[in-house]
Amino acid sequence: MNQGAQRYLAERLMVARDRPSQIEIFQWRQQMLAGFGGAIEALRAADAMDPDEVHDWNNRMHVALGLGGWCLSRGHAPIPA
Repeated sequence: MNQGAQRYLAERLMVARDRPSQIEIFQWRQQMLAGFGGAIEALRAADAMDPDEVHDWNNRMHVALGLGGWCLSRGHAPIPA
């Protein structure tokens, strides 16, 4: 993956970690996951990410949102938040 894409995704993770107090946590998580998922999907469609990178970045977002990382699709236990 190129540096610009990595930088963008890393910035999204930083934003996700800093929820504004006036936004309810479930609404925040939904909003962050939807936007991040769209970005991941676009990068994947453009062949800018391989499936392992998609999995890794999705885990990072789950951790950033306090959901832990879910590796169950790969037969691993969840990563603690």
